[in-house]
Amino acid sequence: MSKIYVLFVSVLLCNTVFSQGGLVNVNGSFGDFGQYSMHPLTNSYNINTFNTVENTKGRRYFFDEWVKGTVIDSSGKEIKSDDFFFNFDKVKNSLLVTKDKKEIIEVNKESIREIHFTDKGINYDFVKEEKIIPYKFVEVLVRNDRVGVYKTINTHLVKANYTTNGLTESGNPYDEFVDAPAYYICYKGAWSPVLLKFKSIKTVLKEESKKVNQFYADHLNDEVDENYLKSMATYINQ
Repeated sequence: MSKIYVLFVSVLLCNTVFSQGGLVNVNGSFGDFGQYSMHPLTNSYNINTFNTVENTKGRRYFFDEWVKGTVIDSSGKEIKSDDFFFNFDKVKNSLLVTKDKKEIIEVNKESIREIHFTDKGINYDFVKEEKIIPYKFVEVLVRNDRVGVYKTINTHLVKANYTTNGLTESGNPYDEFVDAPAYYICYKGAWSPVLLKFKSIKTVLKEESKKVNQFYADHLNDEVDENYLKSMATYINQ
């Protein structure tokens, strides 16, 4: 590894450890750093217009554009700089960092404890949680000592699989990034997986049955989705 690369990485995020060969030029020129393709799906991917790959549906990246953020490293130190931009690769469960929106770094997950993004005035928090998946980041939907709600991302690529025999058709003629999230509730320190179904939520929060039933009565026409789960947790925490 070149001295220039070591120096660049050290300055970039306060000596945070990065993956080997993690610096990439999106025009296909990898300079003296060796080939390390951050975007193996296409050679013409434009890093400044995320989630717009031709003939591909779904979203590989959490944000459609570079956003601001802060990082908590493995020692608990906050790494913050207005000079850098961030995004999150949902497939690889990894943090992407750039300074000039041309060259990007994929940060070694072992060096990070938390990631905090800010986009259009909204905060998004990702943490490693030992009780869920200790080596991957999960999204914090509600952070509270009473009822906390967490979400695993679980995005994968489903390749085009369209077939026809002239009479019948099956599959899709396009690649698609598919999310398969899973949800967890931390109630007073006890962790439980939960489905986006009222019965499942009520079972996990049985000690809060009065508030759970009241919330249910007030939202009879609402779909039991992610926002429903977040809203219920927020209501119970009041």
